[in-house]
Amino acid sequence: MASCNSFGAHQIHNVFTDVSCSPCLMYVNPLEHDHIDVRDATKLTADEMLVVYKQESDVIQRRLLYGPAVFVPTAHEWLHEFNWHGVDGNDKTRWIPGAHNFHKLSTIPGQMYYNVRDVRTNDDITMRVKLMLFYQLTDAELMLNMTHDPIADFIKCKTYHVDGFSRS
Repeated sequence: MASCNSFGAHQIHNVFTDVSCSPCLMYVNPLEHDHIDVRDATKLTADEMLVVYKQESDVIQRRLLYGPAVFVPTAHEWLHEFNWHGVDGNDKTRWIPGAHNFHKLSTIPGQMYYNVRDVRTNDDITMRVKLMLFYQLTDAELMLNMTHDPIADFIKCKTYHVDGFSRS
Protein backbone atom coordinates (compact mmCIF):
# COMPACT_ATOMS: atom_id res chain seq x y z
CA MET A 1 0.00 0.00 0.00
CA ALA A 2 1.34 3.39 -0.99
CA SER A 3 1.02 6.27 1.46
CA CYS A 4 0.63 10.01 0.80
CA ASN A 5 4.37 10.45 0.11
CA SER A 6 4.97 7.37 -2.02
CA PHE A 7 3.85 5.72 -5.23
CA GLY A 8 3.40 2.23 -6.61
CA ALA A 9 5.47 1.13 -9.60
CA HIS A 10 4.25 -2.09 -11.12
CA GLN A 11 5.95 -4.10 -13.86
CA ILE A 12 3.47 -5.53 -16.33
CA HIS A 13 5.01 -8.73 -17.79
CA ASN A 14 8.33 -7.10 -18.75
CA VAL A 15 6.53 -4.95 -21.30
CA PHE A 16 6.24 -1.65 -19.47
CA THR A 17 6.17 -0.12 -16.02
CA ASP A 18 3.12 1.77 -14.86
CA VAL A 19 2.96 4.21 -11.95
CA SER A 20 0.05 4.63 -9.56
CA CYS A 21 0.04 7.79 -7.48
CA SER A 22 -0.65 7.64 -3.81
CA PRO A 23 -2.63 6.79 -1.84
CA CYS A 24 -3.52 3.51 -3.51
CA LEU A 25 -4.02 -0.13 -2.71
CA MET A 26 -3.00 -2.76 -5.28
CA TYR A 27 -2.85 -6.52 -5.35
CA VAL A 28 -0.34 -8.49 -7.39
CA ASN A 29 -2.34 -10.21 -10.09
CA PRO A 30 0.01 -12.91 -11.47
CA LEU A 31 -1.80 -12.78 -14.81
CA GLU A 32 -0.97 -9.07 -15.18
CA HIS A 33 1.93 -8.12 -12.90
CA ASP A 34 5.47 -9.37 -12.46
CA HIS A 35 5.86 -7.34 -9.26
CA ILE A 36 4.76 -4.16 -7.52
CA ASP A 37 7.21 -1.85 -5.72
CA VAL A 38 6.31 0.94 -3.32
CA ARG A 39 8.78 3.79 -3.70
CA ASP A 40 9.11 7.11 -1.90
CA ALA A 41 8.29 10.31 -3.75
CA THR A 42 11.16 12.81 -3.97
CA LYS A 43 10.56 15.89 -1.84
CA LEU A 44 12.27 19.15 -2.77
CA THR A 45 12.76 22.18 -0.55
CA ALA A 46 12.81 25.71 -1.96
CA ASP A 47 16.59 25.57 -2.47
CA GLU A 48 16.75 22.25 -4.36
CA MET A 49 16.14 21.05 -7.89
CA LEU A 50 15.96 17.80 -9.87
CA VAL A 51 17.01 16.94 -13.39
CA VAL A 52 14.30 14.74 -14.90
CA TYR A 53 14.58 12.78 -18.15
CA LYS A 54 11.63 11.46 -20.13
CA GLN A 55 11.68 9.14 -23.12
CA GLU A 56 8.95 9.38 -25.74
CA SER A 57 9.55 7.08 -28.72
CA ASP A 58 13.19 7.69 -29.72
CA VAL A 59 13.39 11.17 -28.19
CA ILE A 60 14.78 11.82 -24.70
CA GLN A 61 13.86 15.16 -23.14
CA ARG A 62 15.44 16.81 -20.13
CA ARG A 63 13.68 19.22 -17.77
CA LEU A 64 14.57 20.94 -14.53
CA LEU A 65 12.16 20.75 -11.61
CA TYR A 66 12.63 23.42 -8.93
CA GLY A 67 11.37 23.12 -5.37
CA PRO A 68 9.36 23.32 -3.31
CA ALA A 69 7.74 20.27 -4.88
CA VAL A 70 7.00 16.58 -4.49
CA PHE A 71 8.08 14.56 -7.54
CA VAL A 72 6.48 11.29 -8.61
CA PRO A 73 7.87 9.99 -11.92
CA THR A 74 5.63 8.83 -14.73
CA ALA A 75 6.27 5.44 -16.33
CA HIS A 76 8.93 6.77 -18.74
CA GLU A 77 10.71 9.27 -16.47
CA TRP A 78 13.89 8.91 -14.44
CA LEU A 79 16.18 11.16 -12.39
CA HIS A 80 19.70 12.21 -13.26
CA GLU A 81 22.17 10.59 -10.87
CA PHE A 82 25.11 12.85 -10.10
CA ASN A 83 28.46 11.24 -9.29
CA TRP A 84 30.89 13.91 -8.10
CA HIS A 85 34.07 14.16 -6.06
CA GLY A 86 33.25 13.93 -2.36
CA VAL A 87 35.01 14.86 0.86
CA ASP A 88 37.25 12.27 2.48
CA GLY A 89 35.79 11.31 5.87
CA ASN A 90 39.18 11.70 7.56
CA ASP A 91 40.34 14.93 5.89
CA LYS A 92 37.90 17.69 4.83
CA THR A 93 40.50 19.14 2.43
CA ARG A 94 40.94 15.88 0.48
CA TRP A 95 38.48 14.98 -2.25
CA ILE A 96 37.79 11.47 -3.57
CA PRO A 97 36.49 10.86 -7.13
CA GLY A 98 32.97 9.43 -7.24
CA ALA A 99 32.43 9.62 -3.48
CA HIS A 100 29.34 11.87 -3.63
CA ASN A 101 26.29 10.33 -5.36
CA PHE A 102 22.96 12.17 -5.28
CA HIS A 103 19.86 13.26 -7.23
CA LYS A 104 19.04 16.68 -5.75
CA LEU A 105 21.04 19.77 -6.75
CA SER A 106 21.40 22.58 -4.22
CA THR A 107 20.78 26.10 -5.52
CA ILE A 108 22.08 27.96 -2.45
CA PRO A 109 25.70 29.13 -2.07
CA GLY A 110 28.17 26.52 -0.85
CA GLN A 111 31.80 26.31 0.16
CA MET A 112 34.60 23.79 0.01
CA TYR A 113 38.08 23.45 1.44
CA TYR A 114 40.97 22.22 -0.66
CA ASN A 115 44.70 21.94 -0.03
CA VAL A 116 47.04 22.09 -3.00
CA ARG A 117 49.89 19.87 -1.87
CA ASP A 118 53.52 19.86 -3.00
CA VAL A 119 53.49 23.30 -4.62
CA ARG A 120 57.03 24.18 -5.73
CA THR A 121 58.21 27.78 -5.93
CA ASN A 122 60.87 29.34 -8.19
CA ASP A 123 63.48 29.00 -5.43
CA ASP A 124 62.68 25.26 -5.11
CA ILE A 125 60.70 25.40 -1.87
CA THR A 126 57.83 22.95 -1.45
CA MET A 127 54.70 24.17 0.33
CA ARG A 128 51.01 23.49 0.82
CA VAL A 129 48.44 26.14 -0.16
CA LYS A 130 45.15 26.02 1.74
CA LEU A 131 42.10 27.24 -0.16
CA MET A 132 38.50 27.93 0.77
CA LEU A 133 36.29 28.16 -2.32
CA PHE A 134 32.80 29.66 -2.45
CA TYR A 135 30.38 28.74 -5.24
CA GLN A 136 26.73 28.84 -6.29
CA LEU A 137 24.90 27.05 -9.09
CA THR A 138 23.34 29.74 -11.28
CA ASP A 139 22.82 27.95 -14.62
CA ALA A 140 22.04 24.24 -14.30
CA GLU A 141 21.54 23.72 -18.05
CA LEU A 142 25.02 25.10 -18.77
CA MET A 143 26.54 22.93 -16.04
CA LEU A 144 24.82 19.80 -17.40
CA ASN A 145 26.08 20.55 -20.91
CA MET A 146 29.66 21.39 -19.89
CA THR A 147 30.74 18.97 -17.14
CA HIS A 148 30.00 15.71 -15.35
CA ASP A 149 31.76 16.75 -12.14
CA PRO A 150 32.14 20.49 -11.41
CA ILE A 151 33.99 19.77 -8.16
CA ALA A 152 36.72 17.99 -10.16
CA ASP A 153 36.84 21.01 -12.48
CA PHE A 154 37.28 23.36 -9.47
CA ILE A 155 40.11 21.22 -8.13
CA LYS A 156 41.95 21.01 -11.46
CA CYS A 157 41.53 24.71 -12.17
CA LYS A 158 42.64 25.90 -8.75
CA THR A 159 45.60 23.50 -8.68
CA TYR A 160 46.71 24.83 -12.06
CA HIS A 161 46.33 28.47 -10.94
CA VAL A 162 48.16 27.95 -7.65
CA ASP A 163 50.99 26.11 -9.41
CA GLY A 164 51.30 28.86 -12.03
CA PHE A 165 51.20 31.62 -9.42
CA SER A 166 53.84 29.97 -7.25
CA ARG A 167 56.30 29.81 -10.14
CA SER A 168 55.93 33.46 -11.14
